[in-house]
Amino acid sequence: MFVLDCSVALAWCLADEQSDYADKVLDLLMQQQAIVPSLWHLEIANVLLMAQKRGRVTQQNSATILQTLSNANIITHKRNATIADIDFVYFAHKHQLTSYDASYLYLAKTEKIPLATLDKKLTKVANDIGL
Repeated sequence: MFVLDCSVALAWCLADEQSDYADKVLDLLMQQQAIVPSLWHLEIANVLLMAQKRGRVTQQNSATILQTLSNANIITHKRNATIADIDFVYFAHKHQLTSYDASYLYLAKTEKIPLATLDKKLTKVANDIGL
């Protein structure tokens, strides 16, 4: 199992975002289950909406992408960090991450599983904390 960042999933779906790393993670997804914070679904939808506005994908392409991702070997983590979760807030602040980015890294840290991301800052922090 591994945590799947939105950046990797979108690299599979948007032609100008493709990367060798994302392709390797897709191969891994065929063998292992990925887990995502609930925020992931909103991020995917938002990026696809912005891609439609910019003419990068059609509404039909977006619908196909959403259907494909919903059928993938991806589960949503049920417990979400809240503003009352002092450990999460401290973690995000300590590593100078947005709460959005911290949600992926915090999930990987608490579940003791790797994080798949194309985000350079998340990769650096993940390496710094031993993920």
